[in-house]
Amino acid sequence: HPDFAKAPSGEVYDAYRGFRSNHIHMSVAVSAPHDRDWSLSNLKPSSNYNALHLTPRFFSHFFDWWKMFSGIMSLPIRQGPLWGVTQKKSKKFGRHMATLKYNLLLSPVYISHVYKHKDAEEYKGSTVSATGLKMKLDSFMLDLHQRREHFDIKDNEGNITKKTSAMRINQAQLDFIHADLRALSASIAGTSAEDIDKADEETLASLHGQAPVVDMSKFDIPDNDFDWIDMDDFVELDWILPAEADPDTRILPLGYAPRFTYFRQTDQGGMIAGDPSRTSPFGDEPTHYCVMSRKNDPRRVQAELIEHRLDTLRSQREQNERAIGEQELKLAQNVASDRAARLKLEQKLSVLQTHSAHLHRKREFLQKMLDTLAHRLEHDDPSVVPELETSEAFFEAHENSRRQESDHAEEYVHMDPAPLADYTSDFNNRFVVHNAQIKWNNSLRNIILRYIHQNSQRRGFVYYMSRRAVKFILDVLEERKKSDGMSTPTRRQSHLTQISTLSPGVDDDATIQDRIEQLLADGRAFVNADEPTERRESPTRTEGPTDHIAQEFTPLNVYHFRLIAPQVQLQSEKNPKSAVLVTAKGMQLKVVQIMDKDNVNDDVSGLVQRRITAAADSLQMFVTSTKTFSTEFFHMYSANLYGAKAGTQWPPWVPMEIMFEFQTNPYGFNRVVRRTSASLRYDKYNNLRLKYNDDVSSGETKKAKSDEESEERMDHVWLEFPEFRAVCDSAQYYAMYIIVMDLLLYNEPLEKTRGERLEKIMLASDFSDLTGAPEMVQMLQERIRQLEEIKMYFQINEKYLDRQGWKDRITMEQDLASCGDELFFMMKAITTAQQRLEDRREQANATGLLHLSMFAKEIAWHLVRDQSESLVEFQLKNASFDRTDNNDGSNYNVMEIGRINGFNLLPDALYPEIIAPFTNEARGGRELVADEKMLRVNWLMLEAIAGIPVVDYFEIDLVPLKMQVEREVAKKLFEYVFPGVGGNGFEGGGFSPFMVKNMLPTQEEEDESDPIEKASGTAGPSTPRLSTQSREIERNHTHDTTDGVGSLER
Repeated sequence: HPDFAKAPSGEVYDAYRGFRSNHIHMSVAVSAPHDRDWSLSNLKPSSNYNALHLTPRFFSHFFDWWKMFSGIMSLPIRQGPLWGVTQKKSKKFGRHMATLKYNLLLSPVYISHVYKHKDAEEYKGSTVSATGLKMKLDSFMLDLHQRREHFDIKDNEGNITKKTSAMRINQAQLDFIHADLRALSASIAGTSAEDIDKADEETLASLHGQAPVVDMSKFDIPDNDFDWIDMDDFVELDWILPAEADPDTRILPLGYAPRFTYFRQTDQGGMIAGDPSRTSPFGDEPTHYCVMSRKNDPRRVQAELIEHRLDTLRSQREQNERAIGEQELKLAQNVASDRAARLKLEQKLSVLQTHSAHLHRKREFLQKMLDTLAHRLEHDDPSVVPELETSEAFFEAHENSRRQESDHAEEYVHMDPAPLADYTSDFNNRFVVHNAQIKWNNSLRNIILRYIHQNSQRRGFVYYMSRRAVKFILDVLEERKKSDGMSTPTRRQSHLTQISTLSPGVDDDATIQDRIEQLLADGRAFVNADEPTERRESPTRTEGPTDHIAQEFTPLNVYHFRLIAPQVQLQSEKNPKSAVLVTAKGMQLKVVQIMDKDNVNDDVSGLVQRRITAAADSLQMFVTSTKTFSTEFFHMYSANLYGAKAGTQWPPWVPMEIMFEFQTNPYGFNRVVRRTSASLRYDKYNNLRLKYNDDVSSGETKKAKSDEESEERMDHVWLEFPEFRAVCDSAQYYAMYIIVMDLLLYNEPLEKTRGERLEKIMLASDFSDLTGAPEMVQMLQERIRQLEEIKMYFQINEKYLDRQGWKDRITMEQDLASCGDELFFMMKAITTAQQRLEDRREQANATGLLHLSMFAKEIAWHLVRDQSESLVEFQLKNASFDRTDNNDGSNYNVMEIGRINGFNLLPDALYPEIIAPFTNEARGGRELVADEKMLRVNWLMLEAIAGIPVVDYFEIDLVPLKMQVEREVAKKLFEYVFPGVGGNGFEGGGFSPFMVKNMLPTQEEEDESDPIEKASGTAGPSTPRLSTQSREIERNHTHDTTDGVGSLER
């Protein structure tokens, strides 16, 4: 209004005064569905469908598209005084961008990442393979904040050159609710030239890319959840649709977690990302719908999961009470029945009553955990779960968990006042996974290893198709020319040596001098295999990854992974009626980067070392079988059916509370490995850093380093098991043996085949002269690009192809795969040969590359027969293994065992000690000193020659040993290790202990019913009991004298 549009005296009226800003705050949001309540309390998925299909070509296309927005595309064109244009520069949108916030909210969502592959050797067949991973999320919530930050740029000398700004991610939160990860494998019948010849016109028309019809019968999904089927998972940007539209597909459960959360926060300790010069006035503006919430606190999430488990226990207890009432009624109605039937009813009633008391104790235990978490939330105590030790120290399992059974009041109290899992972590990136369930069997192993192999192949192919690969070969040639010029400078300058071979003058002297230099340079360096007197000590139990760092370096806490109450289910196809479960109260992994204070922003030259620490607390191992798993009392189990086939309950999972309560066995399981812990630390130096004379620990800069001092640059790995104690019978031992031999010790066949092919190329080729190699690589690259362009034309004109056109297209595909294979092996062979050559050149200064140290304070194996009868126990104390890999291909190994003991636990044992030190001095024995090792083995392995290992040095140092065993005990041990063979297995001949088929369970131990039928309730009923055998054995043998059975040092 003109009456009010007046400026104060002395000023010009401005209608936009107070509304202008030099900064732009922007937000982008995608939500589907848009009307959903996007809160963490809403755990139910929506009814719509969202899918994200990821492939290798998708990422390549996306990154190429993203590069279009780089600074190169924003250069001013035909501007400036040279062109006579002096127009005023326009305002830059990016320079005024202050914050950018993103929201991506999807419910539910399917995410797939699939590799489709047909290697050159597979073109003999007519199938195309697809391998990948697929995940289903009930809710996907991503909230990401970017802001403009100002920081200093320094030169190589550490001097500040200028101050600049950039957009950086300072806060992020990612939530997965009910994440189900599955492995996907498909065999698709491809189109071959023979198919084209036999096809009629109608079949040829069907090849023109119409939507395929899904045949449900060709999909193997254990739980029959056909929502996982989506043919778009098999669509690639450059792939021919097959004539057979229905692939034989397997979608197998791999892992499940009710909650997965990722946090990012770079503002730590009053600094941004550990850089004192980095500042930003932005970040807290309320410019979008933010879903970051305190309700995502891991303590609160774990409390919700405990409440859900309490509800399950409540329903199980009600069901059990009804079963007790029905059983009491049957017992009252069968008063006049025979004694055997009545005894069976009484036994079943006793089992139900025992289980009712067991459920009551579980409920009390979980309720106390829930109350504790609620108290910590009220008082802001940074702990997630009781007793989850997360310090980086190499901690031991807490022994005060072994209490008397009568002390139920103390048994369920949280056992340790030790430091607990902190939620308020100072790491920039934190990952928290709650109650993860991971499956691993033969089929999953094959799919995952093939997926990893294809990922490696794709990354290698992308690199070999780049200019960097050619430049690598050119640099190698240039380096060799320089080295040749330095080694024979005089001969290159003398022209007479090329003409006259008779003059005995200067030329001969130069030739002789060159020969002498070559001989001297060709001398092989030797490695001192003797162990140094002062061995490098492993990190102490109170030392963390950020301890003992020099003043000129600063630690940067980067990644923190935490798994709360995870469990892994292992099952082998050779023993499908048994399963092994590994559980832990908590696992964590921390990644800390040691940065140069003068160059914190440079991830290459500023990164000195990475320190990775991993710890697993309260590891346990359980074995179950169809013999102990009965559906008659299925309500006594955890009611967790993840990964089981539809209509069955096999294989089972242990309930959540077992990860925190270590006394009784879960129903249907036997605890074979008691509570223990494991820890790992890996110190990795950055080899790309130009400054190699860093001493991270002491902070002293050395101008020259001797061979002894070179250990400071050696990478180190420390692995420690404070205690490992296994109590198992023959069937449980067999289950674990099959898991190790059949499931874990496995090499991916295609990777092995390619490795053998590469080794043949290395042996048959001479890589000392790479003349012509860059041109050959460039020619292959150009040929592949031409074929890919031809392939694109085929795709564009697909609907116009006739019979000959389809044949040409298939031939072109074969040529493309063959050229890609040839390029891959050529580059792989060149890079491998160059690495080996560099290793040989450095033999004159042979130093260690990696030092591995493994240590176990106590290892015990307690052998149990039927009816919980103890047979034998073997003990190893203070066992260690050290290995040093040198850059010349050699490695030095040392294995030490402090004490070796074996005890015969049978009541009528003639020799109670089977293995022990021989201390009778009158007969050649001697007493052991305090720190003396009973066994010490050290050996030096040189670099293999043509694949043949070379042992240069081998030494065994063994103290006098006493071994005594009775014949009957030896037969029982043989029957234990080889069930079903008998104690006289070797007498008849034809038996080999190295064949798995000779280790089948005995008829009595084997359950004849099919595991699926057994789990579905069609097998005969059985009455399982609440197994406490491992606890009874521990109680009988743990409190003896310190020199007897089960007396592992506490």
